[in-house]
Amino acid sequence: MNPAPPELNLLLPVPLWELFQRCETQCVAACCGLAAFHRDLADMLPWLREHQNEFPLVLDQLSAELRQLSENQDTVGSFQFNASWDAIEALAFLREWRGTILEAALKVYGRVPAIAPEWRTETVVAVARQMFQRREYGSAPILADALQDAGCDDADLLAHLRDAAAPRGFWAVDLILGVG
Repeated sequence: MNPAPPELNLLLPVPLWELFQRCETQCVAACCGLAAFHRDLADMLPWLREHQNEFPLVLDQLSAELRQLSENQDTVGSFQFNASWDAIEALAFLREWRGTILEAALKVYGRVPAIAPEWRTETVVAVARQMFQRREYGSAPILADALQDAGCDDADLLAHLRDAAAPRGFWAVDLILGVG
């Protein structure tokens, strides 16, 4: 008898999980799994307005989860979602959420995070690639300097990359490299 394939446990960190919970319907995940969560802008907008300072962290957390799932071919399970599905389904589920979160962000902030093509200099791409390949994001302040040297004037992005108090850089690296 073949052993069951190993299962990756999908455990969304706070504040990303709080945003998902905000979108939980009357039917809870404990009985309905993924169907208990609706990607409704009306549910997301109040949370994003109340937690504007946590939006870059939410993007970082979502990028990290997407990266972990994209590298995994196993079954994915989650007590939070009361569900088990293959990595491809989990990726599709979180990518759909990312799209809705970015759409909601456009309504709250008037823009979505973006990396202008002229900011993708050789140095910026090299630093981002190194961070991505090594899964080491301590170089985020160096990436901020390289972006600023390339003409980046996005104060929120630069501040996020220089903020040593929180995990940082996942979503910016993903945007620079066009992954995720």
